[in-house]
Amino acid sequence: MTDQPPPARYLAHRRLVPADRREAIQRIVGSLGFFLLFLAISGLPGERWIAITWPRVEATVTSAVPGGELEKQGYPFHVMLEATLPDGRRIAPPAPVTLYSSTLDPSARQPYGEGRRRPPQPGETVPAYADARGAGTLLPIENMKKVGLAIILGLFVSFNIGISVWRLQNPP
Repeated sequence: MTDQPPPARYLAHRRLVPADRREAIQRIVGSLGFFLLFLAISGLPGERWIAITWPRVEATVTSAVPGGELEKQGYPFHVMLEATLPDGRRIAPPAPVTLYSSTLDPSARQPYGEGRRRPPQPGETVPAYADARGAGTLLPIENMKKVGLAIILGLFVSFNIGISVWRLQNPP
């Protein structure tokens, strides 16, 4: 047995704190890179940009056709939408949008909570974002990705970067 304390690198790994400047910088760059890669793969930044820049409209369902077998999200329906932009122009995308329903019964009661539970009906309104620049694109809000996992990952990355920055300012 020696009376010398364990090396700083050993103690640092036991406390989840980087041991030196090089390791702290590696953690910062690695954490940011991982988070940006996750965002790029998931497509969340593009949808958030749409939510910020495109006007929100109430799109009216003009037709709804069942679109196939039960999928993970539910039964697919190919829906034609039409919306009026804030400046008064009406847009109708040339291609149908896919919405999902947990049932094929149009008379099913719409329960409280997230997600569509019954098939879309003509005349029903769906909240959506509209491309006001003339492309005629409508993105229903219910088709947008959820941001919960990105928020949790962002908090973890922020915590990791905070520890690494603290180590840069307080070297061992």
